Amino acid sequence: MPSSDAFTDAPDDRPSGLASQQRRFNQLVQHIDEARRTLSTWHANIPVYSRVYAQLILPLKEELHAAQREWVFALDDLMRQTTAWTRAERATLRELVCLTASALLDQSTDDDPELQALFDAHADIDYDTEQHHSRLALKELVEAMSGLDLGDGEEITSDEEFFRRMRERLIERPLAWDSPDSAPQPRVKIRARLAGESLQEVYAAVVYALSPENDGHGDAVAHAAREVVRQQAREAFAARDLLTLLRLQTQSEHIDAQQLPDVNLLRLKRYNALLADQLEELKNDVTHVELGFRLDFGLQAGWGMNPSTLLYSIDQDAKQLRQTLNVQRQNLDMLADRSATRAWLKRERQRLVDAVRKGDEA
Repeated sequence: MPSSDAFTDAPDDRPSGLASQQRRFNQLVQHIDEARRTLSTWHANIPVYSRVYAQLILPLKEELHAAQREWVFALDDLMRQTTAWTRAERATLRELVCLTASALLDQSTDDDPELQALFDAHADIDYDTEQHHSRLALKELVEAMSGLDLGDGEEITSDEEFFRRMRERLIERPLAWDSPDSAPQPRVKIRARLAGESLQEVYAAVVYALSPENDGHGDAVAHAAREVVRQQAREAFAARDLLTLLRLQTQSEHIDAQQLPDVNLLRLKRYNALLADQLEELKNDVTHVELGFRLDFGLQAGWGMNPSTLLYSIDQDAKQLRQTLNVQRQNLDMLADRSATRAWLKRERQRLVDAVRKGDEA
């Protein structure tokens, strides 16, 4: 089957409008192939990442979680030494206990009643109420940025429920031509009809070229090969995949792929409109896969991650986790030294003050 390189620009001795649409056609073909490769790389590398993550990252995270849990209870023990600390030092210890305990509870997939009780004992509001307020705020932010409707916020009782709804809404969001609630303008309706006609036109050409009477007599191998291509054409037509249909046409009709898009201007415009829709759908698929990957592994929201570098990133994550674990152990040992702990509390108080100041400025 021809590659995208086969659809090259013809010499510019044709009318300027046709030449421009020809270039647009070739650009769309190239971008579709790139998006397909990206999507394929995501699907190929996520299972590999998952296995390595389970073997390398999860044990380190569990070890770090245990060390941080020990740390937060050690801070609580220090607070109980009422005569050992000033009011400012006790306030800093209290804030650090709340921050660390809250982070650990957020990260954990299991309930930790002891840790939650520790948080509730020192925080202004209990953990469950704080989480409820945080989810409502996050829901409003996501809805404002994405246009999604995540439903009744009062029914979202856990982070798992929030992310489940978010993923479902992203997957369920209909395409423009499939939405029963949409009311397309006449121009949009005409474009959709013409796009459908273009699909049918190319599909019919492929089916005709692969019709049974062209299979030959008694050639079972040729018949089986044509049936495979016919099935590919049916699947491409159902998926509105014009590019695959065009490539199947070049294969079945033995057309020079370089000349395939050299058609009249109106037909080429229709092809380009359909290819542009196909490219947009592929980009959405890539975004959804990446978003799901980030949600599944607790990564920062965003897009544009290179799926080819996932294993490199997991090595970097493991390195960072080991460094954090070493620092955590050193901090736990430091608590045995009263003067070192006092100096550390002074630095932490200043860090917390600076963080609040930066937040206010923002």
